Amino acid sequence: MADWTDCLNFGISIAKQASKVVLTAFQQEKEVKLKSSPADLVTETDQRVEMILLSAIRSQYPQHRILILEGTGNFVNLKQGC
Repeated sequence: MADWTDCLNFGISIAKQASKVVLTAFQQEKEVKLKSSPADLVTETDQRVEMILLSAIRSQYPQHRILILEGTGNFVNLKQGC
């Protein structure tokens, strides 16, 4: 079982990393793509942030399965996690 304080601190750390990407992209022109419908949009920033988070989680918790939103990875089942 994971130590919840460690999980929380890890989550805060990777959220701060991802926020830097979002804040930088916020002031730039965006390329928006359609996923499944005109109301289901995804930007390059969405995908970059997801990859940052996936990479960090896979590195820190390799045994965990990850449920993702933007579909940039191949982890679709939530088995355990923080």
